[in-house]
Amino acid sequence: MSDEELLRLENADYLMAAQRTTALQFVRANFIGRIVHSNIEAWENKLKSLWGIKPAQSQQNNQETGKKFCGQCGATLGIGQKFCQECGAAI
Repeated sequence: MSDEELLRLENADYLMAAQRTTALQFVRANFIGRIVHSNIEAWENKLKSLWGIKPAQSQQNNQETGKKFCGQCGATLGIGQKFCQECGAAI
């Protein structure tokens, strides 16, 4: 969870734990910003996003297969999704 997300009211318990727990402070200081991925496509797209490259695959696949992809990270979207499950962007 990012610092910005921790400051939201609904995450107050997590913020308190992060501030008071030495182990959580260590993990956040050393691992925050690392890529967490659920599949190889998401991993590649998140890397491209960090590098500032828009995934070209999403545009090509959308035209060829009719699948929908997130405009921010390029993850495949399910039917009726309103938010990307990988990056949280609104669709």
